[in-house]
Amino acid sequence: EGARGEEIMKYHSTRGGLQGVSFKDALLSGYASDGGLMVPDSLPYFSLGEWRAFAKLSYPEIVEELLCRFISPEEITRRDLHELLANCYLGFDDPDIIPLTSLKGGEGRGEGRGGGGSLHVMEMWHGPSGSFKDLAMCVIGRLADYFLQQESTKATAVVSTSGDTGSAAIHSVLGAKSLSIVVIYPQGKITRLQRLQMSTVDAPNVRVYAVETEGDSYDEVRKEVLLDRDLAAKCRTLSLNSVNIGRVLIQSFHYVYTYLRLCPTVGQEVEFFVPCGALGNITGGYIARLMGLPIVLHGVTNRNDVFHHTMTNGCYSFIPKVYLTLSSAIDIQTPYNIERLFYYWSGSKCGLVKQAMEGYERSGSSTLPREIVEASRKCMDTSSTTEEETLSTIECAWREFGYAVCPHTAVALHRALSEQKEEELETEEEEVGERKKRKMVVMATATAAKFPEALAKVRVPPPPSAMLDGLSDKPEVQVFLGKDEDQVAVIKNAVEELQRA
Repeated sequence: EGARGEEIMKYHSTRGGLQGVSFKDALLSGYASDGGLMVPDSLPYFSLGEWRAFAKLSYPEIVEELLCRFISPEEITRRDLHELLANCYLGFDDPDIIPLTSLKGGEGRGEGRGGGGSLHVMEMWHGPSGSFKDLAMCVIGRLADYFLQQESTKATAVVSTSGDTGSAAIHSVLGAKSLSIVVIYPQGKITRLQRLQMSTVDAPNVRVYAVETEGDSYDEVRKEVLLDRDLAAKCRTLSLNSVNIGRVLIQSFHYVYTYLRLCPTVGQEVEFFVPCGALGNITGGYIARLMGLPIVLHGVTNRNDVFHHTMTNGCYSFIPKVYLTLSSAIDIQTPYNIERLFYYWSGSKCGLVKQAMEGYERSGSSTLPREIVEASRKCMDTSSTTEEETLSTIECAWREFGYAVCPHTAVALHRALSEQKEEELETEEEEVGERKKRKMVVMATATAAKFPEALAKVRVPPPPSAMLDGLSDKPEVQVFLGKDEDQVAVIKNAVEELQRA
């Protein structure tokens, strides 16, 4: 159990080489100086009764109540935090921010808190970019700008995206006074609408680069820029990817809000089925679990199954080929938040994390210490979903429930439907009339409207989306970088130009 929330004000690297960092400095950074990722020194722990006291709060109120446990009041007052959060969700198109839909019998939207049915879809895509990234990004973008204005300094966020992160990050900095952004994405490896959401943004503090790339090399460009000490001496750079601890912490709050809607009396376990790429979302879920929330986590990858392979074999290995899938946002070769999971599974032993990660970085493969492997298997399970299963699940959701899901959601929904079918068979065999049904939640990470090509393969019509209307009519203002160009140098130059602007 962690310390009480008001004591949690400092952060350190997962590898132990950086200690005593404030929330502000952790937020306004990328990787730690020793190559690790930032984590809080401890986590608050809540009893079931304390969780119960949060049950009637709205999503923004949950975020405020929990986020203030991770920030020193000297850094931002509760009043300023309240005012900042009050403006974060104005661009969301649903008053619940994260509405729940029950898929039992195709009934449609659930009944709110404690809604009927055992299988629910957690619609996390009602923000301005149509993906779950908006939920945390809209907060950390404003927080970063708030802290920068206090210091009268500027910074540039360097962001890589395999689909949805880029547009959410761009939205989070539009109108910012002190924060600019450079976005890098792999040319030809995201959907047309995902590209247009970024490439048509014409704003003085935004630069978008389409990078010709092999595998995750575009992400290595971001990492190299963020770790460049000479550049850091001239320009302040930070990450809005889930390398940023602010994003991961806020992503833990999604689980709290949804759990309390389904179980306001608190106690029964709720199972979450999470599409997994860079692992920021499921790491947030694990943090919520460490804070005492009674949840079970099922991590589901697509064909790019580094995480599932690691959990199954106890060895973290580089996989040289990235397969292009319909669920492009989780086509991840290096799921960097696995380092935070290693940290928590090791019992916060930075030495073990450093050993595992440096072995991986040195040779491309690291056999994990026994205690990390054993702890990982006690707290969550993993699986992978094929392309064929993804498509059949999209088709099934439409046929059975009249509900359109994006390919990423389908990756997780496939596993959830399998678990539901298994539960129904067990119930029939046992003939248990009063058996308490499992409560299962699929995390819907993007609107299906962004993936008309995937839906068309199984003749599912894309839902209407006001945010995407008219994108095709706007001019694109992105820059293309070929693989023979010095991509790192170009991005560094862009950062310096934005710093001078």
